[in-house]
Amino acid sequence: MRIRSLGIVTLIAALACSLAACGGSKSDESGSSDLGTIRLGLGTTPPDLTANQFYYAVKSGFYKKRGLNVDISPFADDQTAVRALQSGEVDVIWTGALAGMSAMQGGAKMKVISATAPVLGFEVVGIQSIKRPKDVEGHKLGISAPGAVSAVTPIIMLQNDGGDPKKVQVLPIGGSGARAAALAAKKIDVAVLNQPYVSQMSKYPFLHVIAKAAEAIPDYIYSFEMTSDEVIKDHPKALKAFVAGSVEADKWAIANPDKAVQMSHQVLPDVPVEDLKLAIDDMAKTSYWSTTGDVSQKQWDFTTKSLLDNKLLPKPIAYSDYVDTQFSAKG
Repeated sequence: MRIRSLGIVTLIAALACSLAACGGSKSDESGSSDLGTIRLGLGTTPPDLTANQFYYAVKSGFYKKRGLNVDISPFADDQTAVRALQSGEVDVIWTGALAGMSAMQGGAKMKVISATAPVLGFEVVGIQSIKRPKDVEGHKLGISAPGAVSAVTPIIMLQNDGGDPKKVQVLPIGGSGARAAALAAKKIDVAVLNQPYVSQMSKYPFLHVIAKAAEAIPDYIYSFEMTSDEVIKDHPKALKAFVAGSVEADKWAIANPDKAVQMSHQVLPDVPVEDLKLAIDDMAKTSYWSTTGDVSQKQWDFTTKSLLDNKLLPKPIAYSDYVDTQFSAKG
């Protein structure tokens, strides 16, 4: 009886191993099982080209092969995305630095987990009489919303150039597309835009590129991905798969700009293909996207100092307290 029992146990174990192997063949190439769904919120609508890496990852199966589904929801601005994360409406957000840092400093239980597009992709575009950031004084500046990266970036550039933000009329307009339309209609005088809207503005002779944010403030963090402490505790494997899939999409876009143009046109059908191609070719050439997902201490310190110097943050915010490096290449 005993030998027979052992034989049955052995058979059951063998069957279990066989079933596990069968299950493994249905999972992703790294052997991970079904990790469920990450609800991703973007701090812009329509989704900026600078956030299209997440769509590339979905459409190319970079999340799926890791056993993860990702549902993407664009929000009106960074602050709305932050509130969606706080309320549990989404699990992860892509947002600008100030909105995220302000929320964490205000007591929100959140952490930064990666930065798939940390470089400022903005260019200051305005009327021909504005020759430098300081000249924005006395003009109408279009932003998406107070505290958004589109509001913070030109103010930092203006102050670094010796200007006074109090002399600027700031108007909340909306995302890059809305700001571009307002510039073209002469409803505002200046705004920061990212591609492909910068290229679109070149056809208006009364507008020009005043300055590039990446050159003026190169270490300022444009955007990062954040999640709640609860999601980190409950779903670390899903977050690891999310960051890995997003970084793979970044690398893919750099290596395959023509295919990225095709996918971005599906996401942004109203943007001419030639504008997308010009923008994405430049982004690929300059390695705009991150190939690691890391948020560096240097970038963090520069960004927080810039915000402190411009009185946009009340006190310092420590890298070690608010950046969880386990999910990026550092982890």
